[in-house]
Amino acid sequence: MRAHARWGALVFTLVCGVIALSVLAGPLTAPIQAPTVVDADEPEPTARASDRVPFPAELHSAWYTQTRSPSLTDGEIADVTIQFRNVGHTDWILGSPSELRLGEVGPRPLPPGMRVDWFQWDRPARQTELVVSRYGLATFSFKVAGAAPGVYRLHVRPVVEGVAWLEDEGVYVDITVV
Repeated sequence: MRAHARWGALVFTLVCGVIALSVLAGPLTAPIQAPTVVDADEPEPTARASDRVPFPAELHSAWYTQTRSPSLTDGEIADVTIQFRNVGHTDWILGSPSELRLGEVGPRPLPPGMRVDWFQWDRPARQTELVVSRYGLATFSFKVAGAAPGVYRLHVRPVVEGVAWLEDEGVYVDITVV
């Protein structure tokens, strides 16, 4: 009789455990979601991983290369390209809070007449690549114009707006107008 009582208690405990597990497991598992159908008239959801604002300590760059310094006549326009390597821990993503821009720095800014279609008045350009992962290169292309004879030094430095200026490696472009 004692053996039957032990088996009965064991079965009762097992049944209670299965019931308790099924009751508790219900809320712990996520329901199966139907595929999302995107309507062309509705805007895309904006919450993406790329919307994360990076920490300043994650952002680092290293100058890689640039075009030769231009020599212009008055009114002539030249293209300038500068590249920086991403040596930080966060991707630079175009159109996101981690987008990298080239900022004008220094005590003597370039005269306004020499800035041709810059991204912003003190930002010659932003990265041209959609994503620049670690050790990848970001390219900045912009135009300058010869406005008055002289030699003008444009100091630039990478910046993630509202987050941090990246390393100051003393990068500049000398623009000679003859």
